[in-house]
Amino acid sequence: MHARPLVLLLLLLLLLLALLAPAARAGESSLRCDGGTVELGASRLDLLARCGEPALREAREIQRSVLVIAGRASQESIAVVEQWIYNHGPQRFIDLVTVEGGKVTAIERGGYGYAPERVAAVRPPGRASCDPSAVRAGESKLDLLVRCGEPLAKDVVVEPRALPAGGQGDAAGEVRVPVDLWTFDFGPQRFTLVARLEGGRVIAVERGGYGTTVP
Repeated sequence: MHARPLVLLLLLLLLLLALLAPAARAGESSLRCDGGTVELGASRLDLLARCGEPALREAREIQRSVLVIAGRASQESIAVVEQWIYNHGPQRFIDLVTVEGGKVTAIERGGYGYAPERVAAVRPPGRASCDPSAVRAGESKLDLLVRCGEPLAKDVVVEPRALPAGGQGDAAGEVRVPVDLWTFDFGPQRFTLVARLEGGRVIAVERGGYGTTVP
């Protein structure tokens, strides 16, 4: 008699678990390298000693502005945030590591990596070597470089992102982050592709105008 409500409850629980699963995979607590395991909070030196130089390393300035609501005072700070991308080969996932203040502050997994020779053979800027319809949000910069080659143009825009209020609900603010705009050229008969990247990943893909005759 009570079987149907129980089944509905189980279905709701399964749906809730499915919705929470992507959030649980968003960040990792450790990174495994040939030289050992690196955990959140480890120093830059530990990361280098255990994992070596990454396939890609970039550093950007991030501006944070916090508004203290009660006192109506604004506090601003600038931090240098580094993004390290590790390629462990085609049998393992790519790791995206964020380093700030000399310490590992975030670890994320990407897709499967690439053979070292493919990374070393990234094409210089020119005609893109990939299928534009296969470029999707969520991919890493390394994915784009290996499959498409260096973009014909690289630009950077700074965009605001809202910061949540503090634990006491007495502060809020924003962070201004650099966003890369990578333009890939597929020739004069096809549209260019503009990939928007933040934190080492593609966050959006846009179509541009017709390409050029660059070989």
